[in-house]
Amino acid sequence: MAPSANPEPLARVPWKSTLLAGAAAAGLSCAGWWAGCRLLAPTVAMGPDTIRIGCYGIILTWVVAALSMLALTPWTARPISTLAALWMGSTIIRLLVTPAGAYLLYLSTPSAPKALALAVGLGYIVQLMTEAGSIAAGLAKALVPTK
Repeated sequence: MAPSANPEPLARVPWKSTLLAGAAAAGLSCAGWWAGCRLLAPTVAMGPDTIRIGCYGIILTWVVAALSMLALTPWTARPISTLAALWMGSTIIRLLVTPAGAYLLYLSTPSAPKALALAVGLGYIVQLMTEAGSIAAGLAKALVPTK
């Protein structure tokens, strides 16, 4: 089979900006969690550990996201289709690892399980949206020539 005239472009995942964006998103999520708990405290019965366990859950989602990003060895240039497949695979593995980590976190401090589940779910969604946006922006910048 002859080599194609237009080989698939190679790119690297913008891992530094993705990790920094994820850390910023986790920090803002913790601040939002704190503010939400403070606003709801007069109307909803919450234990004193609700804010703490929620922030731990949000930080857990960032740690798992960071480890899954680093497991991709993002500093290695690969074809775009390979990067997309690797990222989807790491996202699926993260989807399995995050609840396991949340369960271990719950076992270490068995308080406010609903708050922990809600914070981990929200943190996971925020991390996934932040990571997808950061990766898309970084790859677009790397692949689209500037005029």
